[in-house]
Amino acid sequence: MNFVRFLAISAALLGLWPTSGPQFIADVQGIVVDSGNGLPLEGAVVYLVPKPSQAFKPASTDSEGRFVLTSAVPGRYRVAAFKNGFVWSRPDRIASPREPGLDVDLTRARKIENIVLAMEKESVVSGRLLETNGRGLFGASVRLLRYRYDEAGRRKLVDVPYLTEVGNETFRANGFARTDDRGEYRFPGVQPGEYYIRFWAGPEYTGLFYPGTADETLAKTISVKSGQELRLGSLVLTRRTTAQARFRLTGVVGVPRFQTATLFPSGESSGAMSRPNATVTVPQMMIPVVPSGSHTVLLTWTSTDAFFFNRFDLDVGSSDIEKEIAMRPGIRLRARIMLEDGSGLPPGLRCRLVSDNDQPTLPADPDSVCTHEQFIPDHYQLEMEGMPADAYVVSAKAGEKDVVTEGLDLFADTALQIVVRMDGGVIGGSVRNSEGRISGAIVALIPEAPLRSAGVLYRSVISDFNGDFELRGIRPGAYRLIAWADMEGAAYRNTEFMKDHEGQGIRVRVENQVRQTIDVMAF
Repeated sequence: MNFVRFLAISAALLGLWPTSGPQFIADVQGIVVDSGNGLPLEGAVVYLVPKPSQAFKPASTDSEGRFVLTSAVPGRYRVAAFKNGFVWSRPDRIASPREPGLDVDLTRARKIENIVLAMEKESVVSGRLLETNGRGLFGASVRLLRYRYDEAGRRKLVDVPYLTEVGNETFRANGFARTDDRGEYRFPGVQPGEYYIRFWAGPEYTGLFYPGTADETLAKTISVKSGQELRLGSLVLTRRTTAQARFRLTGVVGVPRFQTATLFPSGESSGAMSRPNATVTVPQMMIPVVPSGSHTVLLTWTSTDAFFFNRFDLDVGSSDIEKEIAMRPGIRLRARIMLEDGSGLPPGLRCRLVSDNDQPTLPADPDSVCTHEQFIPDHYQLEMEGMPADAYVVSAKAGEKDVVTEGLDLFADTALQIVVRMDGGVIGGSVRNSEGRISGAIVALIPEAPLRSAGVLYRSVISDFNGDFELRGIRPGAYRLIAWADMEGAAYRNTEFMKDHEGQGIRVRVENQVRQTIDVMAF
């Protein structure tokens, strides 16, 4: 995934998406230094993320490590630097690897000076994967992972982001490497920290976590130090018994667009599927390689007219399987979003549903939103995308059910009405610790009970390079304002995590169009 796109998505989720404005010019000035010796770094390339416009150009540091960036579009951005052989050097108070850079607010300021971007020598992790005959295993995927809380507060092992550069564009690398013909893999540009590693060579092999277990709960971390070249040695992936599974599908109609098959509990996609031919009387799907054992299989079929699915258990041995599967139509949801005052909707405003089930239960199109789509039956939470800075959800109703507070049970065709206002409350201030203002802190506004499960009411932001923050588009009500110097993902959305912080933070009462200034101490 493009690194710029990744941070743009993160910015949108945190309410940082830049807004357009005429006749606006802002400068960001600073210096890039080597944290190891304090000396300036010449030739580092510095970016604003997300990219303000197509005309925006990154800057290169001069012999004194200085840079100047110019943006013609106001908004909040991250200033990130890249230099071959170096990685971002995060402050000591931040234990976990982070997306590189510092946040700046260009919505009001026209000039920001004296930003210091610290970098340190990159670390490198390498090793080798072998087959049981001792030969190198070619084409296997290797991933650097960390536990992180997703947007719904679920703790998962996820890829680790870091910077690489290709041509004139900056990309987010997913902590991903692939073995060469000798079975060698190598991760350059690694920040110091603790990491998990997963090795996967397709369903024909037993996937492993470091140091050699198939059980995620038994996986161990590697510890990477600054500037270290860590060699992990060799690991053997063994072949396992597999079979082919072919399914004859009944109950589907329309010309097929695409199909998916996912195996649980592994969560792995089946890989290549045989695309059904519209002229075949009985549509079919095939999983070419299925490991022996007990699985839950989720099949989805998207046609030009409708969406179908089935989830079923499958026991696999060494013999190929042929099975007839009665596909079920997805649940149709018709959602309508409106502004309370009846004015036109801002462009890009849309709703999205997130399943409570940790297994993926996607609608017909993985990129689709909740309007006019068909879903797999489940309980969902409402999320919003493309919300303007001051907007908030007044209400979301499916019949008489309050979807904001109760979520949405999608087990029959449903109509959803979402009402939005554009005059939410605002909270601004600074984040501090015992030493003063701190940048990069996570500031979260958490609704008080009984609204803790109402995801659309949460607000969060990262404090900027000066320790300042601003939260906008807050629905009137009672909240707690809490800040953490370090946090992996949206842990504040996790019930177990928040048990340790029950009653903590600053109680806040928010009203429409009222701005409050509150300074908060970070945990």
